[in-house]
Amino acid sequence: MSYFKKIILIFIKNPLNIFLYRRRFLRIETIGESMEPNFFPGEFYLVKKNFNPYLFDRFDIVVIHCKKHNSIHLKRIIGINNEKISYKNGILYINGEKIVEKNVIHNNKINVSIILGENEYFVMSDNRENYNFNCDSINRGPVKVDHVIGKVII
Repeated sequence: MSYFKKIILIFIKNPLNIFLYRRRFLRIETIGESMEPNFFPGEFYLVKKNFNPYLFDRFDIVVIHCKKHNSIHLKRIIGINNEKISYKNGILYINGEKIVEKNVIHNNKINVSIILGENEYFVMSDNRENYNFNCDSINRGPVKVDHVIGKVII
C-alpha cells in the first residue's frame, strides 16, 4: 500500500473510530460522596451506553439522568420491574425478603416502601447517610427505563 493511501486511511479511520466510541461509550467523573465507599470523588469511569435498557440487572452501577437537577448521576439498581422495595431501619427488603448488602453506608432513618411499575427501576446511592441530597429513588421515585443512560463497565 502506498504512503498516500495509508495517510488517507488514517484520516478516514480515526474520526470514524472516535465517532463510534462516543456513540457507544461515555466517560464520567464521580462528583460528590453519594457512592462511597465504592466510588470516590475525582475518579473516572467508562460507561457503556445501552440501546437496550432492559438488560440491566440488580446491583448494576448505572448512570441516570436526573430531571430534578438536570444532571447525570451514578446509582446502584436495587429493584426492577414490578417488585416491592422496602428500606426500613437500614435494612433492604425486596418482595418481603431481607437482602444483605455489603460495602454500603446504611442510614437507619430511611423508611420507604414502593411497588415498581412496568419499565421502572429503584436506584439508590451506596452512601445513604446523606440521602436528602441524592437524586435517587428515595427522593425522586422510580427511574423510568429511558432515564438510564448506561452501565459502568470500568
